[in-house]
Amino acid sequence: MEYLPSDKVRIGDKLNFRCPLCGDSRKSISKKRGFYYLKKADFFCFNCGTSMTGIKLLQTLSGRDYNDIKREYIQSFAKTGWHTKPVFPDEEPNTVDLMHIKPMLDPSWKKPLSEDARKYLAGRMVDKAPFLKEDLFTYQGSKGEYILIPWVVNGVDAYYQLNDYKKLGELKYIFPKNSHKLVYGLDNIDLSWPYIIVFEGVYDSLFVKNAIAVGTKSISDRQKRLIRKRYPNHRICLSFDNDKPGLDSTAKAVEKNEDMMFFKWFDDNVSEKDINEKVLKTGDARMFSSPKNLEKMLMTPLQMKMWLIQKYAYKFGKSRTEKIPQKKRTDPLISRRALFE
Repeated sequence: MEYLPSDKVRIGDKLNFRCPLCGDSRKSISKKRGFYYLKKADFFCFNCGTSMTGIKLLQTLSGRDYNDIKREYIQSFAKTGWHTKPVFPDEEPNTVDLMHIKPMLDPSWKKPLSEDARKYLAGRMVDKAPFLKEDLFTYQGSKGEYILIPWVVNGVDAYYQLNDYKKLGELKYIFPKNSHKLVYGLDNIDLSWPYIIVFEGVYDSLFVKNAIAVGTKSISDRQKRLIRKRYPNHRICLSFDNDKPGLDSTAKAVEKNEDMMFFKWFDDNVSEKDINEKVLKTGDARMFSSPKNLEKMLMTPLQMKMWLIQKYAYKFGKSRTEKIPQKKRTDPLISRRALFE
């Protein structure tokens, strides 16, 4: 409860609040699409589609280590006097079996892209994306038409997502339920360049060399193991959006102090929220294709932390981060000097 937003309200056996992961609706501050189900101890956001258990949510919001939270929970559980064993439904295996990836996508779902879908993708310049390797399809659902994006791993359609580009429902992107997210673009990494850049969205990843998508603002431990087992000599570089939720996610990732770098594709003069918006504004689909240029945008955790402190006045603590307002300089000498300058 300590880490949930202050606007939370209780509705029966669930808590409703603005999603702290995606920032929720940008058009309306009154919409709250995040739900925490008290009986099941599960969280789900109807805006970004994020689904996780209570312990995973606590790990994401607090920045604490999963095993530390688990140990604390076991100790609290033991004090109840119950003799049953606590269950951790989000517990993941230590290894990922790359040799036995199974297809999830039904081939009959794949229909050629409709004219409407082609126009939508062209409007986002996806049809000109230099790193689009797998075909996109149209999927006809019960509510209408979606763009079907296969996630290919080891040459098989191991996962997928649907793009509700016609806004038929609440979610812009829909993922399979009760299944761990894999990694989009894992088969398309250039071994000669030792970096892998991680994005939340597939469309952003299509414009950047050696980019992948994980479908969430916080890359999971399972996804990291999948990447490192396939490419043990590559460095993972996290990339977030150029907005408050993106900066918050960056700060949380910096605090975890993991062996990962950061891809800062924007500077002080960039107002665009994400890579796709930047490409659309410039009209240059290949602006993030040069390894030499991309390496200038890579930062270590320490460099990213210093940049956040300098540019956005982030206050870093042991368990959380917060953005604090910059104080105006009131020194009279500075003010008089500014008049002459």
